[in-house]
Amino acid sequence: MKSDSIPGRQFTPEQLSLCACPKCKGSLIHNGLDNTLDCTACRLQYPVKSGIPVLLQDYTGVHQEEHT
Repeated sequence: MKSDSIPGRQFTPEQLSLCACPKCKGSLIHNGLDNTLDCTACRLQYPVKSGIPVLLQDYTGVHQEEHT
């Protein structure tokens, strides 16, 4: 799931600690390759658009490993 991004944009641990998966309330990690925030519990991916996480379930994807 590719999305537009701000080059070099990284999220600090403090910023990530303020975010949670809207579906399961799990922790999120930044996936720089796909520019998404990935839930460590339910494995949904939330896109980051123009440096802003889109934490809406309508815009999610699922980690690729689940499709194989």
